[in-house]
Parts: sequence; C-alpha cells; structure tokens
Amino acid sequence: QERAGTRQEVEACGHRITQDRIPDKQQLFLANLPFLVAAARDADGRPWATVLASRTGSTGFAQAPNDRTLSVHAVPCAGDALEGSFDKIGAEVGLIAIELATRKRTCINGKVKAREMHMVAGENGTVVDSAITVGIDQLLVHCPQFISNRPCRAAPAGATRVPARHRAAYGRCLPAHLQERIEAADTLFLASGHCGTGEQGRACGMDVNHRGGMPGFVKCSTKLDPASGKEQTVLSFPDYSGNGFLHAIGNIVVDDRCGLLFLDFEAGGYLQLTGRAEVDWDSPAVALIPGARRLISFEVHAAVDLGDGALPLRWDPPESAAGNIRQMRVVEKVKESVDITSFVLANAKEGPLPGFRGGQHLPLEVEVPAGFAKAVAAGPDVPPEAENKDP
Repeated sequence: QERAGTRQEVEACGHRITQDRIPDKQQLFLANLPFLVAAARDADGRPWATVLASRTGSTGFAQAPNDRTLSVHAVPCAGDALEGSFDKIGAEVGLIAIELATRKRTCINGKVKAREMHMVAGENGTVVDSAITVGIDQLLVHCPQFISNRPCRAAPAGATRVPARHRAAYGRCLPAHLQERIEAADTLFLASGHCGTGEQGRACGMDVNHRGGMPGFVKCSTKLDPASGKEQTVLSFPDYSGNGFLHAIGNIVVDDRCGLLFLDFEAGGYLQLTGRAEVDWDSPAVALIPGARRLISFEVHAAVDLGDGALPLRWDPPESAAGNIRQMRVVEKVKESVDITSFVLANAKEGPLPGFRGGQHLPLEVEVPAGFAKAVAAGPDVPPEAENKDP
C-alpha cells in the first residue's frame, strides 16, 4: 500500500469495511450460492485454489449458524490438488463468495474449526458427505469490477463428476492446449498468503480473490529454468485499479508462493496451478496495457487439470465482457458553461459502442500529469425503444 500510494486512504476507511463477523445480508448471500472458491496449502505448503460445491450443484451448502462461523457441506473433489487439505483443524483458509451473474463478491478469511463426515443416501448408493466449519477472522465485500456476468446453473441430468483417474498432472511446463485455454480466459482466481512472526504473525492466513479482464488478458510464455535447464511456463497478467487494499500484492511481496485457478465454464472442469509470482511495479511493459497498475508474472511449478464434468455446475456465456474495459478517444469538446465542458467519446479501436439505459453511470479513468483521476459520468436518458442499440 505504501508503494502504491493507497495506505493513507485504506487506513482511513479499512476499519469500517473490514469485519470479523458475517452480517445478516452476507449470511443470506452465502446461503444462496451454488459454489465457493477456496484457497489453502497442500502438505508441502504450496498454495492452491479450488472450487467447493455440493454434489448436485444446489444452493444452501454454505450456511452461517452464527455470525462468526461458516459451515460448508463440501470438500474438494477426488484428485484435486487440495484433497485432504481442509481436514486439519486450524488449517488456514481463504474463501471468495462470488455470484458471477450479479457480479457480487465477498472475501472471507479464517481457519478450519471442525471437520465432519457421515454417510448419506445418494443416487448410486450410500456416499460419504463431508463438511468443514470455518471460524471467521476477516470479511470484506469487494466491488464488481472486472467480473464477467455469467449465470450459473446445475449440470444437465446425467452429467457425472470425472473420476480421479481422469486427473492430469503436469510439472513446470504446460502443454500447448492448456496454454491456449489460459490465454482464452477472461477470469482467474488468485490464491496467496503468508505467515509472519512476531507482529506480522497476527496477519497470517490465506486469501483468494478474483482477477478478470478481456479474453486474452493472461499471456503465456516459456523460459529456461536456471536450476534444471528445462523449459518452464510463465504467465503474466495485469493488476488493475481496485479498492487499494492490495491483499494479494502484499502477500506476494512477503511470500511469493501462490496459486491460480481457471474454470472451464462450459464443461465444468478446472485447471489448478501453483508456483511463484513477482510484481512488476513500473517497467515499460506496464504502460503498454491500458488500465494496468502493475503486472504479475507467475512461474508455474505444478499443475492439476480436472477435466470435463469435474463440477456439477455449468455457466452460460457472459452477457458482457469482464469489466467492459475500453480505451476511448475524445472526438469533440463542447463548452457548456464557464465551469462545465462536455466530452464526446468514441471507441479508440474500430467498432461501435454498446447502448446505455437511462440512469446508468459510466466510471471513467483519465490519465493526468499528476497521475490518474477517476470520475463517474451519467449516461444520457435513452428511450426504451433505443435501449441496447449501438449509438
């Protein structure tokens, strides 16, 4: 925060928006979600991110029996990189409750307080039902920036979860088909954490949050691993402006071990990566990406690919691109009064812009000599018959 220039702002408001309990509204939000994304460490201490969902993809699997505890009736599926990682009492856990269709998200950090297992009747006979209880240390509601609004639904009837034998594991070099999948993504989840000593020890834990952008915002490249002399896959992606807390960035600066998760929204699979990351604060490469504040470079150390059908959920195509990040150019300035000037904007690239409904607001970020300035502009009133038409 100090380096990014957000520390003073965060210190002024952080205590008001960071909580150590689950408010009533958030309890209701959690109860209506069909999945959570979770972060933890494996037996070797490596961070990974995974998906937690009920066996049927139904809501109600995550319940808050009180405002300091969350009960999750789900564990990672067989073959997951974090299989068994939530069994240990006291294990540090990061959770993100995210509803892509409405672009709402809440981050929860805490520790496993209890682990339960019992037998229940399933479609194919008796199965083991597992649940974990998480004690809440911190809760923070985040803004909807850069989230693609995808409606979620249960998988079609007859779709089954992929057995563990269909799990594919990889080392430091990812095959071409996985690199292509990564570069086509508009969404990822970043798991990070650290455990300090002394004064830092009070802030130890795990965190997971969403990162999004236009398809292709993540780039893959290959370099030689100096230790082994073998090829290694490196991912890079921009870190855009946010609430200024910089939880993940701060974790990476202290402990560069982290994990990435890519969901296959159409087929219900997911790709898990673990490795080490580095933050590029101000190199010329940062300025080449519109809106980027920093770049994150991630070296792959290991990967697990859970194929089609690993999850009992499917997501529809996004109704709009993540965050609708667009470069604009000023085509006209109109002097309305001594104090007010109207700017007419057009797409910096070829193609029309989408229409806006009356009452919507458009956040703008403008580069000025002293840095960046943010503004919120109201769109013009658009008659119903003109809504969603290109201007």
